[in-house]
Amino acid sequence: MGEGLIQRSWTKQRYPISLLFVCRQLHAETALLPYSLNEFYFISYERTASCFIKARKPAQIRALQKMRVGLYSEGDEEYDVPPGLYWNEQPGVHWAELFEIDF
Repeated sequence: MGEGLIQRSWTKQRYPISLLFVCRQLHAETALLPYSLNEFYFISYERTASCFIKARKPAQIRALQKMRVGLYSEGDEEYDVPPGLYWNEQPGVHWAELFEIDF
């Protein structure tokens, strides 16, 4: 053999799952869990609930399962707003209209 570089034949191993793919997959599978597994409670609609809802993406709003908004009347009685699924199932009541959001 003459002088020169020794070339080795390396075999590149391919794995069916790359880290990037796993991260995207995990994100896709878990991104809405905080919205579907937690209960969100807001004392006031105008200051807190409205700002929170308007800052969410449509998929996040649809994933909401438990949300309470304290509404106070003259007698200071508190009322709870039913979860998103309730509003979606009610004829004539639209979640986006309730919170005045455009999708």
